[in-house]
Amino acid sequence: MRGYTLLEVMVATAVIGVLAVVATSLFFSVSRGGTKVQVTAEVNQNGQIVLGTMERLIRNSLQVTSACVGAAANSLTVVDRYGRNIVFSCQNVGGADSYIASNSARLTAENVRVTACSFTCSADAAGFRPPLIEIDFSLSQKKAGLPGETETGQFRTNVSLRNY
Repeated sequence: MRGYTLLEVMVATAVIGVLAVVATSLFFSVSRGGTKVQVTAEVNQNGQIVLGTMERLIRNSLQVTSACVGAAANSLTVVDRYGRNIVFSCQNVGGADSYIASNSARLTAENVRVTACSFTCSADAAGFRPPLIEIDFSLSQKKAGLPGETETGQFRTNVSLRNY
């Protein structure tokens, strides 16, 4: 008689079961890692675009019309080279629909939210140097996934006016 004993069938089933569990957990681990990378890239890319846009507009401005007292504020007003006011503002920070705006036009993407935001203007008392603007904000993904898939990015830079 040829065939398999009950013990051989049980051992083979157990080995296949263990391999299935390992393969499934490996699949979900790789999938979750890919999602984390995607979320991190999305938050960082959006933050760099917003930071670069504000930095360029402030650097090419003629003057800062907001108070330059060295204290953090949630808005900053500058005058561009055409004499127009540009108002950068932090809207609804920490809320579900928070964003950074330039003259009420949204700078941050819809899929990220602003968790912290401030502008600090420091001026030279003698007036010999241009004001120094510190931009500081944090972004996170709006849709919270699994605990390991959320990402918060902090962005900070200092900018001085070129055309002072």
